[in-house]
Parts: sequence; C-alpha cells; structure tokens
Amino acid sequence: MSGVSTHPNEPLSGSPAKEHRSLPWRSFAGVLGLYALGSWYLHSSIPLDGDGAAYALQAAGDVPLERSVHAGYLLPLWLVVTTLHWPPEVLSVLAGGLALLVAMLLGRQLLVTVPRDGRLPPGGARDHAVLLAPLSLLAAQATWKSTGTVEIHALLGLLVLASTWALSTRRGVLAGVLLAWAGATQPAAWVLVPGLLLISGADRRSAATACGLGLVLHAGVLALLWPEWWSGGRGLLQSAALDRSPWESLQAAWRLLARGMGPAALALLAGLLVAPRRRAVGLGIAAAGAALLLDRHSDNPGQLPTLWLGCCFAPLTLRWIESLVDERLARLSSAGVVLLLALGIAEATTRHDADVRGAERDAEVLLQGGCSQPGLDWADSIRLELLCSQSEPPAR
Repeated sequence: MSGVSTHPNEPLSGSPAKEHRSLPWRSFAGVLGLYALGSWYLHSSIPLDGDGAAYALQAAGDVPLERSVHAGYLLPLWLVVTTLHWPPEVLSVLAGGLALLVAMLLGRQLLVTVPRDGRLPPGGARDHAVLLAPLSLLAAQATWKSTGTVEIHALLGLLVLASTWALSTRRGVLAGVLLAWAGATQPAAWVLVPGLLLISGADRRSAATACGLGLVLHAGVLALLWPEWWSGGRGLLQSAALDRSPWESLQAAWRLLARGMGPAALALLAGLLVAPRRRAVGLGIAAAGAALLLDRHSDNPGQLPTLWLGCCFAPLTLRWIESLVDERLARLSSAGVVLLLALGIAEATTRHDADVRGAERDAEVLLQGGCSQPGLDWADSIRLELLCSQSEPPAR
C-alpha cells in the first residue's frame, strides 16, 4: 500500500518522519517521580477488599495458583512475594509505572495518526504533548486505587495498553504474547480485542499473528491448568454471580470518567473529537465489550483498561489547540489543559487517600474483635485473616 511505512517503528498513518521526534524522557522522569511519590505516600498494606486479601494470603502460602483462572497475575505475584520478598502490592505499583510509559508510547502512535499542519513552526512545548497520556492516567482516581491494591486490574490494564501499542507498531508476535498473558490474567479480556485492533490500526498480518499466537498460547496455559481453572474451587464454574448488567457497566464507565477524573477528562474527550473515526469507534467497541463480559461485577473496575486506553487519546488535544488561529488563545488553552490535569491529579490522590485512611480505621475496628469472629461475611473474614497474619491481635 502506498504511503504507509512497513518499518515497525514508523507510524501507521504514513505521517512525515519529522513527527517522530525523540520522546521527552527527562520530563517523563518527572512524571514517573510524581507517581512514585504519590504511591509512597498513599501506600498501605491494609487490604481494601476481600479479593486483595485473598490474593495476598495465597501468594504467601503453598498454593499460589489456587485461583488459576487468574494465573497470569498470580504467578508474578508469587514471584514478587516469595523470591524478591517484596510486599504483594508492589506488583501493582510496578505495573502502574510501566503503564505510564506504555501510555506515552501509545499516545505518540495515536498523535501521528492526525497529520500536523506543515506550516506550523516546531515548538519545544509541542514536543511534550505525549505526556498528556500518562498525566491523564494519574488524574484518574481508579488508577491510584488499582495500583495501590493487591488486585489484577493494574497488571491487566498494562497488558492491554502494551498489546495495543505492539499492534500499532506491527509487532504481531509481541502482541500475541501480551494478549495471551492478558487472557491468562482475566479470560474475559479477549472481548477487548476487536476494539484494540481498531484503536491500533493494525494491519491484517499483525492482527492475524497476534490473535492466532495469543489464542494458541492461552490454550496451552489452560491445558496445563486443567481442570482447576474450570471446575476447581475457584474456577470459572465457581465464579461469583454477575450482579451488574451491561447498561450498568456502561454507567460505571461514565462514572470512572466523569467522577473519577472530573474536569481533567476534558483532555481525553478533546482528543477523541479530533481522532480518526476508526480509532474512536474502536474505543467505544472496547467499552461495549467490557460492559458485556469484563465488567459484570460491581466490586471490580472492569472498565479500567478502557479508561486507560481513552487516556492515550489525550495527546491529540494538541491538534485541536494547533488549529486555533490566535497564538495567545492557543497558549492559554495549553496552560488550561495542564492546569486541569494538575488539579485532577490532586483531586484523585486526595480522594484515594481518604479511602485508604478509612480502610485503615475499619481494619482497626475489625481487629478489636479479635482474630476469631464468627458471623463475618467472606470479605471481612478474609481481610481479618490477613490482618492477623501481619500483626499480633490486640489484648481482649
């Protein structure tokens, strides 16, 4: 096909090479430092839910793959806890840091799908537009919650972003491995694939390689874990009942955007307005797929991968700003976008801090009743078991 580069590192849109500048690594290091500082301040070993407590206990026990339906998460969690001797929540923190990097890379791939006006002069500030993607991730409260807990969501979100980026750069084999890993982490992640193919703009060869290899590898993992992943005590047949309809899932996705990001979501929405229709439709298909299967439990942020994919459209806001005729208005718009994201990050971290401190107070109350409390529901009983394994119970 004429006008489209075949080099894996070139943008698929056939944009000029001058668009493909080096990434702003120094500025990204600042974003990563901000994330590290926030993760350190917001860190808590107190489980926010029963699933997180169960995963933490399992990783430290003798049956790390008991919940083998999530083996793609449980195996690295077990390695982090037993080999590196790190707290279990570190895996989610690391996944979040890598997600910021991949979001920047995917944001650049999406940015070059909309050609830049060649009459515009190069500008240093414009070269940093790709940072709007990781900054948008940090402005989402769901990001801080997912990266601060012992849960599958941060790792799954990373794998979805990484597979989309691999597809956008025509790395079909890498994308297949990542898709298989995502499927082994959460089998329902496969419903996102049609949307990922559209967002990435993958060619047929890369798409076929990724899907074929991914399915084969995932099938091999399932064969190794048979029959535990299907009919075991925590297999698919024993999964909790679905308590959220697809419509309720879409409403939850909107709340993640409107309430969880607030005005900071304007950068994401503005980017979607100028994105190629095929890419924007792909995000909608991914959200619909998550609503049908991935996000059917009310206690899980199953739409998190879709939200992170949406944040990668934020750099396209640059194209809207560049279209403004008045240079002063363009500068004010740029400053406004950065200010909204800064305020969004502050609000997201403040809200999550309140949730963490509330969980710590609840844990203190729970421990006051001692380590043997009949009548507790499953979530509280498993949280109590973890809390008692971490510290001596107070005197009665």
